[in-house]
Amino acid sequence: MAFQHKAISVDSHVQEKPNTWTSRMSKAKWGERIPHIVEVDSTTMFGNQKESWLINNEITPSLAACQAVMPNRMTTPTRWSEVPACVYEAPERAKAMDLDGVSGCVFYPNVSTAFGIKFLGMQPEFEDECVRAYNDYVAEEWMGYDKNRFYGLAILPYSSMERTLTEVKRIAKLGHVGVTMLGTPQHYSLPYFGDNYWEPLWATLEELKLSANFHSLAGKPAWMGLDFPKGHETRHNAASIAASGESFQAQHFAQLLFTGVIENHPGINFAIAESGVGWIPYMLEASDNAWEAGQLWKHGIKLRPSETFRRQCYADFWFEYTSIQGYRDIVGEDRIMWEDDFPHPTALYPNTQELLGKLLKGLPEGVSHKFLVDNPKRCYRID
Repeated sequence: MAFQHKAISVDSHVQEKPNTWTSRMSKAKWGERIPHIVEVDSTTMFGNQKESWLINNEITPSLAACQAVMPNRMTTPTRWSEVPACVYEAPERAKAMDLDGVSGCVFYPNVSTAFGIKFLGMQPEFEDECVRAYNDYVAEEWMGYDKNRFYGLAILPYSSMERTLTEVKRIAKLGHVGVTMLGTPQHYSLPYFGDNYWEPLWATLEELKLSANFHSLAGKPAWMGLDFPKGHETRHNAASIAASGESFQAQHFAQLLFTGVIENHPGINFAIAESGVGWIPYMLEASDNAWEAGQLWKHGIKLRPSETFRRQCYADFWFEYTSIQGYRDIVGEDRIMWEDDFPHPTALYPNTQELLGKLLKGLPEGVSHKFLVDNPKRCYRID
């Protein structure tokens, strides 16, 4: 009998363990370039770090993004010994999920970035091996522990389409349910998504029934941001970024809709994480208006953008009462999913059930079940 889900989070984060890469890559070949944790003494936007990741001979600003399980939800661990086991050990994560009423979760990375571009631009063979190590870590230590509760989204190498496709075919065999991707490849010396360069990828995802996923800012270039000046209160800047991510998703998806990528590949489920659903009604209305004004059905975009979106795109909420209560008919009840964002600072943990009760209050039970179970299962083709 199939595992009976009660609530599937479609955006949770897996914290890579210290040996994620060192146990899977050759030190004789790559030496200190392999991602590993080292002693540091530096002040970053996350505080005074005593340990951090060294990747390709560069120090990263954060050791582990797990504020929701820290005593102060705005602080991150300064040493690995301070990282709670529930963010990097599958058995302990399962216990935390049980306490919070979460039956399953779809994983985005932490260290590798939620959109999987940490290794983009590095030596192609090195990028390949770093990407494979992460994807194997999730498959072996999480999906391998409980394939009915943990679902991995693979990251991709981008140095060539051949390398990208090789990894996509490999991770499909490992059991990953999709890939997490950058949203603006044209700003990383890659063709934009409407270019024929990407056609083999879309065709392969469609053939293998893998989802295409975009997380929050999806790797927006720094120049697109409205970051606060240096020296400004860090919490203010973090709040500003968290509250504006949906504006970049609207740009990403408008481009995907108007290049015909989504329409031309009806077998791919496209999912948007950590941007909520409140921005979608305006984006769809504006897109439909532009489609009609430009008579785009005569110029390669046959379907109304809102029709294409509601056919195969999914978005998720985690704190939005107004959006899911008032906009669900516009977005489509079959297109809305739920996320807990564990263990990041905006996570509902450890009060998920209480907060979900408030968010879903008054909705028909069947609608709530769609958001929490049916839609995620359809999007990620979970049995």
